[in-house]
Amino acid sequence: MSTANAAKGKAANISTLLTANAADTQANATRLFSQTNELMITMARALWDSQTKLLQTEIEQAVKTFSPPATGGDPSEIYAAYCQQWHESSERRITHMRQVNDLIRDYNWQVFETYADSLGQSSKPK
Repeated sequence: MSTANAAKGKAANISTLLTANAADTQANATRLFSQTNELMITMARALWDSQTKLLQTEIEQAVKTFSPPATGGDPSEIYAAYCQQWHESSERRITHMRQVNDLIRDYNWQVFETYADSLGQSSKPK
């Protein structure tokens, strides 16, 4: 009988421990979810702003490109100007892709650090 009582006592302690751990785990998961959502919103806003800026620049460039060339100009100069515009546009797009890549990479590292911090917080004894 004493082993049965001891087993019940241990079960009660485990049950209490699991309940406390569950509450801590839930609080930690909620904190992690909130922090990653804040990071995601910040990254999405920065990405949206970047895309908007690129679109505005490309629209301005398209207006210049599709405007009729000056009459009576030297065709080689006109062609050289179009090539220069195309080169600048290509460089802008490449720069934009690099910035988006950096933005997403930084976001991923921030999420990873947040997750690592949450693991450290969940393993601390209370």
